[in-house]
Amino acid sequence: MKRIFPILFLTFSLLSVSYTQSLDYKLRDGNIFDKGLSLEMESASTNPELKKLRPLIGNWNVKIRKATSDSTVHESNGIAFFYYQNRGHSVAEKVHVQNYDGEENELNTITFYAFNLAAKRWNIGIANSYLESVAIFDGAEDNGKLILKNAVRSNGGVDIIEKRLTIDYTSKNLIKTLLETSVLHSNNWKIMEERTYTANKEIDQSFFYNESFGTAQPNRVPESAEFDFLIGDWTAHQEFTFPNGQTAKWPSNGSGVYVLNGNAVMEHNWYEVDSSLPEAATTIVRLYNRVERRWECLYLTNRFNSMLYFGGRKEGDKIILTFFNSDNSKPSFSYFTFYDIEKDKFSWFAQSSTDRGKTFSTNWKITQVRKNE
Repeated sequence: MKRIFPILFLTFSLLSVSYTQSLDYKLRDGNIFDKGLSLEMESASTNPELKKLRPLIGNWNVKIRKATSDSTVHESNGIAFFYYQNRGHSVAEKVHVQNYDGEENELNTITFYAFNLAAKRWNIGIANSYLESVAIFDGAEDNGKLILKNAVRSNGGVDIIEKRLTIDYTSKNLIKTLLETSVLHSNNWKIMEERTYTANKEIDQSFFYNESFGTAQPNRVPESAEFDFLIGDWTAHQEFTFPNGQTAKWPSNGSGVYVLNGNAVMEHNWYEVDSSLPEAATTIVRLYNRVERRWECLYLTNRFNSMLYFGGRKEGDKIILTFFNSDNSKPSFSYFTFYDIEKDKFSWFAQSSTDRGKTFSTNWKITQVRKNE
């Protein structure tokens, strides 16, 4: 028995090195235009809870065991990169797996990890190229483990399907995650996916991004190109109208890049408004879902680290987005509209109704102009 564990460890290490060396290409992802701080530093003013995730920062080999529809398990190998984002107020993770399901289909994910200061809970948002969708989990940290849940009705069914994600980083240079599913209140949990991360400093993290805006996946459906106009560097002029009629105006900067190996678009925006809003920043991932025939968006702001999940579709020459699962019985709801879309500029506004759609008021307007190359 004393000889088995070194042999197993050596075997796994050789497999990891072999997989890493076999990646003789780079992802199509663009650069990480997150201005302000090193990718390996959290902000000095961030919430102390974020410091608990320091052990995650860096490069990792990932071994994945995925449950299949025929009750078997498929194993695959990939690599991951954890880094700070939103000017050091949250953590992001990129994962790339070549043959995730045994049918030569890739998995690319971007995950946002943020401690929501208002709710005093952890939020995790995942944009997934394999599922072509976005999901948000929330939960708490318990002695080196994040335990989070998500619940949805799926495939037109009545049952509420609950998902539980456990992230265990109690061991040095090792992370384990477990994704389970259950019908709500049944307490009968089934394993969907298990991951084992082992630290690997030999991985060149530049595999995950290029010194450019990246390139689109060539085999995308045409609808997936509808947000390509966001790619590039931008200067924005923003105007917000408060309920009392007063307005605030401010400039901002932003960059749009391809992510998820060219299957999605991600925007970084940062603001230098005044001293009461230091290091203000937002990050948004936009991913087209072919099954739902809609855009799904994952939004994170470092103001209280709030996270949102919303989307919509193109209507004529506009793209109109709203919050999913909005309740029409409530008198207030909002739309977010991109319009006047040209090569080097576009406009955006948010409008809200408080009388069930009889009238609308515009409370936020943004005009963005491409920076000179």
